[in-house]
Amino acid sequence: MPVFCAEAQRLGKLRRRSLLEVGATGALGLTLTDFLGLRAAGATTSEERSCIVLWLTGGPSQIETFDPKPDAPAEIRGSFKPIETNVSGIRVCELWPKLARHADKYALLRSVHHGLDDHARGMCWLLAGRLHDAVQYPTMGSVVVRLKRPLSPLPQFVTVPRLNLIAGVPEVEHSQTAGDLGAAWNPVVPDGVPGAPGVGIRDLSLPQGVSPVRFERRTSLLDRLDMPEARDGGARSGRRELGAVYQRAFELLGSDRVQQAFDLDREPAALRDRYGRHGFGQGALLSRRLVERGVRFVTVNWPTYYSWDSHNAAENGMRRLAPIADQATAALFEDLHQRGLLERTVVLLMGEFGRTPRFNKDGGRDHWIHVFSVLMGGGGIRGGQVVGSSTGDGYPDERPIHAQEVVASAYRALGVDLEAEMHTVGGRPFQVLPGASPIRELF
Repeated sequence: MPVFCAEAQRLGKLRRRSLLEVGATGALGLTLTDFLGLRAAGATTSEERSCIVLWLTGGPSQIETFDPKPDAPAEIRGSFKPIETNVSGIRVCELWPKLARHADKYALLRSVHHGLDDHARGMCWLLAGRLHDAVQYPTMGSVVVRLKRPLSPLPQFVTVPRLNLIAGVPEVEHSQTAGDLGAAWNPVVPDGVPGAPGVGIRDLSLPQGVSPVRFERRTSLLDRLDMPEARDGGARSGRRELGAVYQRAFELLGSDRVQQAFDLDREPAALRDRYGRHGFGQGALLSRRLVERGVRFVTVNWPTYYSWDSHNAAENGMRRLAPIADQATAALFEDLHQRGLLERTVVLLMGEFGRTPRFNKDGGRDHWIHVFSVLMGGGGIRGGQVVGSSTGDGYPDERPIHAQEVVASAYRALGVDLEAEMHTVGGRPFQVLPGASPIRELF
């Protein structure tokens, strides 16, 4: 059994929230959870790109993934060998043979770093591009759906199978939600695990006893109640935010299109096998299915508890984990490419930091923030290249890349203006990512 760090061991019972709970309370017989982040907004560019983040919770080792060190001492290089990819001169760890055949489709960033050695703040750097201060800053997906117009009537920001929350740390501090941008921009978190029966959004039908005519009367009443709010100009009030959420909920009620989007049984069995009949593989397949249908942003979290946090027996853990991630990620790149979706879909494979260059006394690798690897492809990213390098003792060598630059690069690929101004629910202005620079080599 792997031994997790003390911080990961504080991970409490994961909270799941459904998108809609339709009942008999409230003026409409409806209550909404925080995860209906759907409201039209003006796009900042004409590009119609989506993004998929494959999140390896706990932090994968750079050496056993995409930055092998075959010439280093045994206590650094480990027992795995590097293998060639389909791009001459680029090698990865032998545990990733399927992804090695698609190296022309992605770039490897080998010199990523940041300065904070804990899981939650590592998420801040990689998922929001900044640390929280007086503002709880939103995750990338929330920013994208706030600033870009919807591509379809479907929820525009989806996270599966759940958020990964550390007990005792407030939800917003994990940078997996909209933070102070407001609950209307939070991700939709469906019920269930992708690939399992019943996954999807519950209760997208009218409650028993509420006919379509009766429902229409209730919505009309709500509109009249909201009119004074509109005249008073309360555009940033909690009530106005809630009204936007209600409006999108009403549009989804009674629609089969949403539930069908989450139904993996509609995919060929052979394709499901190619992704892998495991939670991460089916999550990756679901992400393709969603972006194909006009979802802007999908996060696929590793479905089991901090599995990549390998403080002991690291190589045994990698023998178990890497083939799953390799299969799913390679299938995603191949599937997106074959369907003509890769050019308009940014794909990131990453965790919150890397692992120590040297094994510890338990054969594990501990947290390492000084250098780690990120895989980034699709969405106009120049594939078939390595950006940055690291030293044998685990520090950036050529072209150091701060984690903030990774987020800035994703925004650049998605057409998001880094200087664009937004407001918290309390009216405080802030910019997307001021002063940050995308990684120029990717474009």
